[in-house]
Amino acid sequence: MGRWDEAIAAYQANPAQNAANCTSFNYDSENSSAPDLCWVRKANIKTGIGINVKQQLIDGVGVFLRGMVSDGKTEVYSYTSADRSLSFGGLIGGDSWGRHYDALGVAYACSWISAGHAEYLRLGGVDGFIGDGNLRYRPEQVVDIYYKLRLLPSAWMTLDYQHIANPAYNADRGPVDVYGVRAHFEF
Repeated sequence: MGRWDEAIAAYQANPAQNAANCTSFNYDSENSSAPDLCWVRKANIKTGIGINVKQQLIDGVGVFLRGMVSDGKTEVYSYTSADRSLSFGGLIGGDSWGRHYDALGVAYACSWISAGHAEYLRLGGVDGFIGDGNLRYRPEQVVDIYYKLRLLPSAWMTLDYQHIANPAYNADRGPVDVYGVRAHFEF
């Protein structure tokens, strides 16, 4: 994996080593005025730690807290571009309103990227998930509310709403509201 600072330094030392001229995998970037990780990929060590805590408070009510921190020096190959994140929320079972198999969930998440990662994106770089030619950095924040509705003994539908502030860590983007419907069937 490539390091953000090395990709920036390679581009500054030789602007011909840009995203458009990369001959190996570069996340399909064609930006000739941006650094690219393809020029500096090598074996690197990425360090980090995560925590996940779930607790039932009373019957049918639970809360969770999750957090992670990585060194933020290298490109990310997991679910998101985050170098640090914190999320918490709760779940209430439907017994409270007479719907035993239903559930209501609410969560908040905030994630950050490192200064080197932000600088790489600000200069027009693209990582595995984001990059659009510029960045006015702000932490990404998400509020998620969902309702799981049991339709039949073997079928559920979940209605979901997410409000995303500063999507892709960019204050010039969003906020974005995302509505979703999921179906779950058991056979």
